[in-house]
Amino acid sequence: MSKILYLRDVADELGMTEAAVRSHLQRGSDAVPKPSRLGGRLVWGRKQFDAWLEAKLEGPPRRRRGRPRKTA
Repeated sequence: MSKILYLRDVADELGMTEAAVRSHLQRGSDAVPKPSRLGGRLVWGRKQFDAWLEAKLEGPPRRRRGRPRKTA
């Protein structure tokens, strides 16, 4: 298993497209971990990515935004 994850790898791990990952990064969203640059490419360390993912899974559930839905 590689110690370096590239954009395609992160997108696959998160179930997103590469464009969605780039969009989240551009907006500064916490939906994807912060990358490093290696020769102009976006890369993530496997250990850092796994630690970020574990922290996201253990954290409190996200609140839904917007107007509450009607219940019957």
